[in-house]
Amino acid sequence: MRSFLTHLECTYCKTIFSIEKPLRTCSKCSKVLYPRYDIEKAKKEITPAKISTRTPNMWRYFEMLPIINPDNIITLGEGFTPILPINNLGRQLECSNLFIKDEGINPTSSFKARGLSAAVSKAKEFGITKFTIPSAGNAAGALAAYCARGGMKSNIFMPKDTPIANIKEVSIIDLLGRQEVNLNRSAISKYIYGKKVLVTGAGGSIGSELVKQCLTDSVEIIDQLFPVINVKGY
Repeated sequence: MRSFLTHLECTYCKTIFSIEKPLRTCSKCSKVLYPRYDIEKAKKEITPAKISTRTPNMWRYFEMLPIINPDNIITLGEGFTPILPINNLGRQLECSNLFIKDEGINPTSSFKARGLSAAVSKAKEFGITKFTIPSAGNAAGALAAYCARGGMKSNIFMPKDTPIANIKEVSIIDLLGRQEVNLNRSAISKYIYGKKVLVTGAGGSIGSELVKQCLTDSVEIIDQLFPVINVKGY
């Protein structure tokens, strides 16, 4: 398999950029960059018959994804989620063919698994091993999972009003491979896998709950305002 990725293109000013180095946004207008592919060549080589024999996940469409070397793919089996007929709602809406694609079947329970699998895989291809993301939801859990899968480090910044469920999703991986605990004056640090969770303003019950979930031994929360769960790849 080979990717038909050719270049990056600004979605606003249409400036073309090389795919040989990591870029964030357009250097001219700061707008989003999209990967572009040689679709005409792809049409000649990609067939439904070829795709149907591959593993049923997102990466069966490798030729139209931005990774050059398949060895750089970091996957948990994301994609190929079911399309379900919604007959009862369809009757209410007088729609005879209503379907829902259930992205909750993805490894981290949302469609964000797809994007983060591709992003972390591409970063690996560039030799990048550390990641940062601000998120109060599914993107945080997805980045934590894929960085853990690839043995990489992620720094996840969550606002103080982040739902408990999302905090647990990001921190639950800590229970799988505890290695070392460090305490200092300003934070509680614990090293596992490849992520760092900073819960700003998570004092009181939230900070205490996080510590209880992640540490077997009873500890004192030294800084209630900024408890930090710090995790390192294994």
